[in-house]
Amino acid sequence: NCPRGILAWGMDGGGECVGKISELAKAKNGLLRVEVSQSRSKIPRQVLLVLDKKDGGNVYALDGRCFHAGAPLELSDIEDIGGRSCLRCPMHSYRIDIKTGEHILGGANDKKKHGIKKVKSRGMCQRTHNVRVDSQGNIYVELDEPKRDKSKDKTGLSVIQKNDDGADGQQPAQKFDSIETFEIASDRYATTRDEDPPKTITFTF
Repeated sequence: NCPRGILAWGMDGGGECVGKISELAKAKNGLLRVEVSQSRSKIPRQVLLVLDKKDGGNVYALDGRCFHAGAPLELSDIEDIGGRSCLRCPMHSYRIDIKTGEHILGGANDKKKHGIKKVKSRGMCQRTHNVRVDSQGNIYVELDEPKRDKSKDKTGLSVIQKNDDGADGQQPAQKFDSIETFEIASDRYATTRDEDPPKTITFTF
């Protein structure tokens, strides 16, 4: 047996044990949110385990809260969109490919509201993680985390280096010693627990 939180590294791979396949199989829609404590930020990361029964029972792992507004994705439904298994966020119905983390357009709701006829991707918005199941049915997750990058500014956009006197009358690019950037949209909600106050956006009219 593999108690939760135990790290294992070997020929078959590594990661942190987060539970057993039997628990995931019993979860509603085959969705189970777990905490992975082996995080670079030292704050447990919320991770969603997905049991894809249509894909031979393979297990996938993504950030556990939706990239758009942080909704808990274990409450999602799973639907097929153009041959892709996608989570449908319980809050705003955003579709997320469980394998790639891409934001997918083209579901029935998109066709009705926005006239989108073909399935298309808006790029990777939900971070995915490495996952494996051992011969005992233990599930291990190895986090794929954002990396510190000195070439990015506080918005996560690449900094364009300019001449010392600035190019075209512009000021030289700001320099930051160490910035933790949000490389993927879901990073901003990845460590939010249920007891944490919700992140809100205030609009001024």
